[in-house]
Amino acid sequence: MFPEIGETRFTGLCGGACEQIDVQSGNLNFTLPLLSTKTRTGASIPISLHYNSQIWRNDGLRSFSYGQDTGVGYGWRLQPGSIVPVYSSVWTVSHYYFVDATGAEYRLEQFDAVNNLWRSKELFLTWDANKRQVRFNDGTWWLMDVEAAPGEEDAGTFYP
Repeated sequence: MFPEIGETRFTGLCGGACEQIDVQSGNLNFTLPLLSTKTRTGASIPISLHYNSQIWRNDGLRSFSYGQDTGVGYGWRLQPGSIVPVYSSVWTVSHYYFVDATGAEYRLEQFDAVNNLWRSKELFLTWDANKRQVRFNDGTWWLMDVEAAPGEEDAGTFYP
């Protein structure tokens, strides 16, 4: 059994307003809200500094650290979300993960190979890998047009 990554809707949590501890894995999450932006349509996007004590991952082929210092400290994140590819071979993506601002991962499975569309069962969103768009069920979407370069720890990861 693999440990839980980040916060998910289906885990038992305890803690205060800013911190939560997953009682199954012992994973500590701490969120410090910074600001909230508004889009032209009135949708709000909260920006928070988030710490996740789960600083490693095993994808079946290898283990690697999430805990690199991305400019805000070891184990900390400052991003609304990202799309992480998981490869079954050098050139073939087996699936993706949508990683939200808390560090929680939602697996995306391909449901339309012709249009290169991927969907999550837990979080209702669609990843259009051709257009590099994450589409949410409320009609909003993010352009994930920033890709981490080869050689970086997060190589191939897409950011808004």
